[in-house]
Amino acid sequence: MDPQVWLVGIIVILEAYWPIVTVVAILILGPLLGFVIVAVVGAIRTAVAPPREEPDSVDAAELFSRFEEDSARRDDARLVHDRNDSI
Repeated sequence: MDPQVWLVGIIVILEAYWPIVTVVAILILGPLLGFVIVAVVGAIRTAVAPPREEPDSVDAAELFSRFEEDSARRDDARLVHDRNDSI
């Protein structure tokens, strides 16, 4: 078939069903445009923002020893292993 026949057929279909084609185009192109905008903003922000330094990691044993020291100072504080989970 000649390309002109395809073009005329597509134009006739678009003219007859333009409300449906418009809604479908908005539902498909809207989220795609949103994804592109978010990706561009994220890329710009990553390129412009200075790199964040990771905080010093704390050893788990040190962290739990701090909790035990704090609870030993306060008599009303309860440790995690004192609770009742027998529901």
